[in-house]
Amino acid sequence: MTFPSVIDLARRNMPLRPGKEQSTAEVDEGACNNDINVRKLLGRLLCYGECVIDAKRRPGRPSIMSIGEIVLAAVRVIDRMGLDGCTMRVVADELGVAPMTLYRHVKDKAELLSLVPDTLLEGVAKDIKRKKRAISALETIGSGVARVIAEHPGTARLFDSPTDGPNITASFTHCAGLLMSEGFSMQQATSAIRAVVAQVIGEAITAHGATDPTGLRWLLDGIRYELESGR
Repeated sequence: MTFPSVIDLARRNMPLRPGKEQSTAEVDEGACNNDINVRKLLGRLLCYGECVIDAKRRPGRPSIMSIGEIVLAAVRVIDRMGLDGCTMRVVADELGVAPMTLYRHVKDKAELLSLVPDTLLEGVAKDIKRKKRAISALETIGSGVARVIAEHPGTARLFDSPTDGPNITASFTHCAGLLMSEGFSMQQATSAIRAVVAQVIGEAITAHGATDPTGLRWLLDGIRYELESGR
């Protein structure tokens, strides 16, 4: 899974010290510590208080189709027919609209499918943001992604290259912040989160939707050891 690069954003807005060339490590360290600039750059995207796409219609709300409704319709189609059976026409039929209606919201099927993981991770993102310790947040990421894939096995391959929507962004940012507060660098935090996600997705894809918690537990034990030993 691809995560937003906070470091790259911060680097672009961090002036170099005049007269002295900085190493990549120095720039990375400075960018990680440049919390004000990072928060300003990410701005509303992080939306810690409301990071989900609301696809539910409220009583009395005008019947205007949202991107969230389209994505959830695609998930229902995938659950029934698999990824290959999920076409723009079938999704449109699921919603009872003409296919051209969908193209007002997404460019094509690839773009629509790239939005699926972030939408499905709405509940997981909420759980992660409640965590106060890094290991707890990582465990929630692992178990949450595994649960979502188990509920929607046809979507497993989509988690390999999703669009970094508000749920994925907020989850990554919160967990990375906890890891860094407990001693990890941004690079270590990013590697730890990616390793957890890759472990779960890899097992789901190779085992056709099934996951073995043993591998994830071993990985988390290793990360916990690194944190506690200050490495």
